[in-house]
Amino acid sequence: MRLVRMNHLANLDNDVDRFMQSFLQPGSGAGVLAPAVDIVETGNDIRVSVELPGVSKDDVNVGFHDGSLIIKGEKKDLSVTEGENLRRSERRHGTFQRKFEIGMPVNSQEIKARFKDGVLTVTLPKTEEAKPREISIEH
Repeated sequence: MRLVRMNHLANLDNDVDRFMQSFLQPGSGAGVLAPAVDIVETGNDIRVSVELPGVSKDDVNVGFHDGSLIIKGEKKDLSVTEGENLRRSERRHGTFQRKFEIGMPVNSQEIKARFKDGVLTVTLPKTEEAKPREISIEH
């Protein structure tokens, strides 16, 4: 009986974890708009790519403050014109904000943002101090 009860508690724990993850994962959970993001680091910069299908470039703001990249925007609701009836809508809309602590010095004056094919790419160049370098060993 104790083994069955432990198994039941483990299953309940897994169910609670899945439920909580549905609210924390980007793009999941009812009413939550959190675009998916990829972050890539190279020797010279950090690139943040954000999927924003259906979002206009004019509806996105990019900022850098206190070592954090902040991306805000709005995905507007599908407009229905007179004489049309919306039969079904599964696409999410609303405002969103993502904030990423970069964790290393970047040259904020050289940050570039590009929006192409529904993907926003922000390139944050590292300062010289943050770039990796090899150190020669003296004899």
